[in-house]
Amino acid sequence: VITRLLAPRFAKAFLSFGAVRQGTAAGQISVVDMVQRYRFHELATARPLVVVLDPNAHSLAWPTAYEAELSAHLSPDMHPLMLPLPCQRLGPGVWLSLVLAGVSGVVLGSDIEIDPAMQVFGPLQAGGSYRVEHYTAIMVSSELASASQWQFAP
Repeated sequence: VITRLLAPRFAKAFLSFGAVRQGTAAGQISVVDMVQRYRFHELATARPLVVVLDPNAHSLAWPTAYEAELSAHLSPDMHPLMLPLPCQRLGPGVWLSLVLAGVSGVVLGSDIEIDPAMQVFGPLQAGGSYRVEHYTAIMVSSELASASQWQFAP
C-alpha cells in the first residue's frame, strides 16, 4: 500500500495502479480510497509530506488538525499533507520507500512494531516523531512535537 500510494513522488515512477472496486492483488486499493482517503491527487505536490505510520491509521482523528496547525506555520507557497498510512511494522523496506519518496517527516504510532534492523538509523521508538533528511533520520522528540517545532526548508 505504501509504495503504491507514494508512487507519484518516486523519480522514475509515472503511474500507480488502483482497482476499480476491490483490490485483486496484495496491496491494491480502490481508486476511491486512493483519492478520498489518501488524497492521492495531492501527494506529488505536497510540501512537506509527513507520513503517520500506525496499524490503526484509518481511525486517527488528529492528523487533520495537525495538518491545519502545520499550514498556519508555513509560508503560503507550501502545501503540507499529513498522510496516515496503515502499517504494522516499520522495517528497512518501508523506511527506504519513505526516503525515496522524499517524505519530510514520519510520526510512528504507539502500536507500531519497529524492526531491530532500524536501530542503524538511531533510537527509533513507537510514538516518536522524526524529520527525514536524505538517507538519515533525526529524532525531533520522543513525543509528537507541535507543528511550530518542525522546520521545513522550501
